[in-house]
Amino acid sequence: MGTMMEVLRFLLSKRCVVQVLRTFCTMVPTFISWFTECEKLATSAALRAMCGIDGIIGAIDGCHIKLQRPPIRGGDYLNRKRYYSVVLQGMVDGRGTFRDIFVGAPGRVHDSRILRKSAFIVRWGEKMGRYMLLGNSTYISRKYPFIVTPKRGDGALTIQDQQRNTQICKGRVVVEQAFGRWNRRTLPDPNQLHSTCLELRASSSKVHSSSHPDPQLPLHLITTTSTTSTRLHRGFSPIYCDFTTSLEIEG
Repeated sequence: MGTMMEVLRFLLSKRCVVQVLRTFCTMVPTFISWFTECEKLATSAALRAMCGIDGIIGAIDGCHIKLQRPPIRGGDYLNRKRYYSVVLQGMVDGRGTFRDIFVGAPGRVHDSRILRKSAFIVRWGEKMGRYMLLGNSTYISRKYPFIVTPKRGDGALTIQDQQRNTQICKGRVVVEQAFGRWNRRTLPDPNQLHSTCLELRASSSKVHSSSHPDPQLPLHLITTTSTTSTRLHRGFSPIYCDFTTSLEIEG
């Protein structure tokens, strides 16, 4: 009898968590939204005063969320610091407010590749306009013309280059501090969240094959948007959420 009651409590609690997550999915755009044009103008002025660079509306970086080794493809979650994690990509404004979040890639995946796989990269021209973000050397690439990065020089940088790098570092403080505040808060057990997202994955009703598989990212990815559509990709494994104007849970 006791075992039966424990099973019932487990199923009911899991069902409640799933319901809460689904409700949360519909609310996310209320709290995390991209800039309006007026906000871009104001943020650009604030960051110019902070770091001396014109046309900057925020900064981008990645943060590792620690978890126990997942039972499936666990090695993919082992990051370069030798612990298991999923990666949170965040873009923040001058006040450290998150404007775009993309989370769930296995810890071994490089920040640059995560950006390439995010929904943001498809619409970066529309979203950024004439403005730019600050990023670290991870994002040095012609594929990201909207990110201002420091120069690498191995001791051969000019005075101007060094001053520019210092300005970028000053501006990037906003995203580092944002992650610091977030990490100090009490977070849910990532393994429990992982299990719940797997259940959400199983409940998806429409799954379609992607026409653009990525052979370098061997794990499958299911995306459930805030509407009822879903699609299947070769890519990252769960958990995977894209919080912009719509929420995607990819598992």
